[in-house]
Amino acid sequence: MPELKNDVHIKEEIDKLNEEALKAANNDITLAKELLDKAQSLAKEVSYHKGLARNYYLYGYYYLRISKFDEAKEITDEAYSIYENLGEKAGMGHCYNNYGGVYLYKSDFKKALENYQKALFASKEVNDKKSESIAENNIGNIYLQLSENYKALEYYIRALNTKIELNDIATLGNTYSNIGTVHLKLTNINIALENYKKALSLSEKTNDKYVRGNILMNLGVVYSKLEEHEKALDYYQKCLALREEMSDTHGIALVLNNIAVSVYELKGFKEAMKYFRKCYKMQKELKYPFGLCETLQEIGELQLKEGLYDESLENLERSMKLADENGYDTILDGGHLLLSKVHAAKNNYKIAYEHLEKHIKIKQTLLLDNSEARIKNLQIVYETENEKKISEFYRQKSIELSKLNERLEEINKQKNEFLGIASHDLRDPIASIHSIAEILRQENIKLNESEIIEYSDGIVKLTDKLLILLKNLLNVNRIESGNYNYRLEAVKVSEVIQEVIKIYQSSADEKNISLVVQSESAELKAKADRYSLEQILSNLVSNGIKYTYPGKKVFIKIFEKESKIIIEVEDEGQGVKPGEISKLFDKFAKISSKPTGGELSTGLGLSIVKKLTEIMRGSIQVTSEIGKGTKFTLEFNKA
Repeated sequence: MPELKNDVHIKEEIDKLNEEALKAANNDITLAKELLDKAQSLAKEVSYHKGLARNYYLYGYYYLRISKFDEAKEITDEAYSIYENLGEKAGMGHCYNNYGGVYLYKSDFKKALENYQKALFASKEVNDKKSESIAENNIGNIYLQLSENYKALEYYIRALNTKIELNDIATLGNTYSNIGTVHLKLTNINIALENYKKALSLSEKTNDKYVRGNILMNLGVVYSKLEEHEKALDYYQKCLALREEMSDTHGIALVLNNIAVSVYELKGFKEAMKYFRKCYKMQKELKYPFGLCETLQEIGELQLKEGLYDESLENLERSMKLADENGYDTILDGGHLLLSKVHAAKNNYKIAYEHLEKHIKIKQTLLLDNSEARIKNLQIVYETENEKKISEFYRQKSIELSKLNERLEEINKQKNEFLGIASHDLRDPIASIHSIAEILRQENIKLNESEIIEYSDGIVKLTDKLLILLKNLLNVNRIESGNYNYRLEAVKVSEVIQEVIKIYQSSADEKNISLVVQSESAELKAKADRYSLEQILSNLVSNGIKYTYPGKKVFIKIFEKESKIIIEVEDEGQGVKPGEISKLFDKFAKISSKPTGGELSTGLGLSIVKKLTEIMRGSIQVTSEIGKGTKFTLEFNKA
């Protein structure tokens, strides 16, 4: 009997309602449920099995979004049963993705991976590229959770290329975000940020609140790692608002854990524990063992920092017991390291050593699949794999080659400038030292005490010039090669400035220049690397002395402004021409202003100052007026 036209229309409406519900599931949970309920009622009314199966599968997806994992599995079972009876392999593959999500959130990563792999196999069997990319992205999530970064990136890149091929803008942002997280784990902060920004832009276009929440949390993690905790907290709070709007209990718990870490840095242990307790309670209600392990470990780590060794030991051991029962190697890895520190603090050195050995053993296992060379090779695959992008790839490579040629020309220019320094600034002092040495060794010349002192002073001054030049060249090399070691800590700025003043006081005295220090408080502390801050201030103070006229002053001011530490170094020198200010921080920069006492200037000092300031997450600005002087303003985070 031919199907009634009315039923056909109803089935079309059911299909439409289901797909609208899928779109709503990532931005309006209430609307998604309303649409699903309506579609389900109609599907049952006309016995539309395929539409009902799709509805049950989407209901499972909806339940995953609101952290009801048992309900997600139960209704997905019903969807799978209908799809199996209908022989719908594509639908069965979709259900495997739901099952994977259930086990992922239950922290059973082995079962999650098995189901995602089944989803991938099913999508390939029916040539469903979109489902294939979703399964690949989900498999990447599991490997990321297991800290197998190479494998995670491999699957994310496969998913990304497929989504680009399909122009699947709706889910593309999620994969960019995931790729960013791999790079975040690999400490490639700039690459991570670049991917997060792409993802955020796409999520805003598609109004995907779920993905946007993930990205905001990841951006918070980035700034937390950069120790910019106020900025991190701002991103976390925005993420939390979206998670609460979406009724995503699992997501709320995760972001509360991260908020606690940043709150600790800003407001202390007691405030942080309020968030940790909320997080722990939610994770316990969700029966989320991996999250419980992480939170207990985070609490234990903070208690260690606070010197609460017994409490720390208790929470770390609880975390480790749970991690050992479930085979969470990444938790065990960090846990053994923290336990070694706790036992060392309690003078239990033998136990501390045992935990350290276990940490190293697990770390070696985790690193097997994550070699830097393989990651780099995979990035090449990422750039070239999709044939439709080859022409664009070569166009970009042509641009890169042009930029590379420009860079090579710049390097060649810098090499010539360096050789100029070597032939002049190195040659002249060495020649002078050689001449003095020749005089001193001539037997027929008898020198009195004052002459010996004069010649000795000459050698000291010449070698000082050489040492300054060599130190600057070595610093530039270390910074640019990425081998510059530094450690951010609370540094008393006034102490560093006093040390610098001692070094340059004699140079200032020779020119009758006063070094004037003005500080709001001797207790002001900046978050900085002490050695690097000393290098910065040494360069700025010595520059001030070089370019200031005899009888004038160089001012060093320290004050606090909006949780920042400000340091100003201002001279009463010649000043810099407006058109030359932008060149000041260039390497080997040459400007028209000259040292007032014929001192050595290589053009490297201010280049080093800028690089070191940026390394310490600070900023530097310069203002100048011809005939009146120049002022450098440094800004660092307050410790």
